[in-house]
Amino acid sequence: MFTGAIGVPVPQAWFMLRTIEGNGAQLRLTGVDGQTVYRDSIALL
Repeated sequence: MFTGAIGVPVPQAWFMLRTIEGNGAQLRLTGVDGQTVYRDSIALL
């Protein structure tokens, strides 16, 4: 389970998008304007 940036308060207006990317996954927090606020990736090597 990916929870996002630890210790970063997340405004209710942001939304979280989890996607599969190659051999891993990506978590993205996006603001109401569609701009990425935070992005994190993890992959199996």
